[in-house]
Amino acid sequence: MTVESFYQKILNPPEPWIVSKVNLSGLGPRVNVWLTHEKHSFCCPECGVEAPLYDHMPERSLQHLDTCGRETCLYVALPRVKCPVHGVKAVAFPFAGPHQDVTNDLERKCIQATIANSQADIARLFGLSYDRLAGIMNRALQRGMSLMGEKLRRKRRIPPYMWYVPRGGWD
Repeated sequence: MTVESFYQKILNPPEPWIVSKVNLSGLGPRVNVWLTHEKHSFCCPECGVEAPLYDHMPERSLQHLDTCGRETCLYVALPRVKCPVHGVKAVAFPFAGPHQDVTNDLERKCIQATIANSQADIARLFGLSYDRLAGIMNRALQRGMSLMGEKLRRKRRIPPYMWYVPRGGWD
């Protein structure tokens, strides 16, 4: 089994994504994983119509859950399609939202851990800066508020994991 096939099984990316390269960094405990696609057409994110591949966005990196005690970073150049109706659009990536620098899995773990621990402990535990954890918590707050009805918003019954995190960090 190659290290690429090992990470293909661990990450289990949905079709058409595959693990193309894995680099075990010699500069500390870090694993770098590159994901690519095998498809030449994708669905437009606006209308869902299949459209041809146009080009790729610049490569972006996402911090993922640690693997075997090593920080894991995913690298991906998202494809863009040329939709006949909406023009050139970036394809959605299944591991993260459009402006996230951490994966959905890491975000979920941080939110679960924050329920039972202090935010400073969580930042230290996951190796995140206060600003990155603040971004995670604020996205959770926005998702939660959009799901809650106006009645609950007025009563301010917000669970602890949806509390606002100040941008400047904690004391």
